[in-house]
Amino acid sequence: MNDLLKRQLLIMQGLIEDHRAGRLALDTLIQRIEGVSNFVEIESWKDRIFPIILTLEQINAAVLNAKTTLSEVQRADVARALDDLEGLIQHAQKH
Repeated sequence: MNDLLKRQLLIMQGLIEDHRAGRLALDTLIQRIEGVSNFVEIESWKDRIFPIILTLEQINAAVLNAKTTLSEVQRADVARALDDLEGLIQHAQKH
């Protein structure tokens, strides 16, 4: 794994941790993950991360449109998506 990819993966992990700690809003998390992942020039990575980002964007859009906060179901869906993203990060770090 090259150094650029290592840095991007560490940044993404930090973003997830910041969101879980309440230091980063979902909207900001999505924007930053998209920005960081744009630097990863691995097509298989982009194919795997796209559905995760899409899920997060759909949840975020629903919350913004309804002008509410995340419901328990939405929180659980976000947590699952972030778990999936962490799994991708860990898998990439091993290879």
